This record gives sequence, C-alpha cells and structure tokens, in this order.
Amino acid sequence: MAREEGGQVSRHANVIVEVNGSIEHALRQLKRTMLKTGTAYAIGRKEHHIKPGDRRRRKSARARKRERKNAARRERRGMMPE
Repeated sequence: MAREEGGQVSRHANVIVEVNGSIEHALRQLKRTMLKTGTAYAIGRKEHHIKPGDRRRRKSARARKRERKNAARRERRGMMPE
C-alpha cells in the first residue's frame, strides 16, 4: 500500500474477471470494492479543486444535516430531543 499526500493509505481495487464470466458481474464487483476501499471518494475529491473555505462550509453543512436527521430519528423513537 502506498501513502498518498497527507499520510493517507492508498488501496487499489482489484477484480479478477473469469474467462467466461460476465462483464456486468465484474463491474458490480469492482464498484463494490471501490466503495469499500474509498477509491471512488478519493477520485471525486481530487477531480476538482475546492477552496478551503468552501470545504469548511460543506463540512459544516453535512454536520448540520446529519444532526437534523439524528434529531428526527430520536423524536420518532420517542426520545427527548437534546
């Protein structure tokens, strides 16, 4: 495993395709492997430059959305909101 910039570990998604195997099955397997290793996220993150301020705003927006979602779940379960 090679280390990327920032000290993150880079893993590669490998899929072995059988001689008489279907391409669709191999693609599904590749997509599943890429999700597990985080390759798709890394590619999307490096595709376009995002300014640090925009990155912070997106991170904050994700946190607010996650907190609203968790609060709604707690309320549906009958728990007291925090």
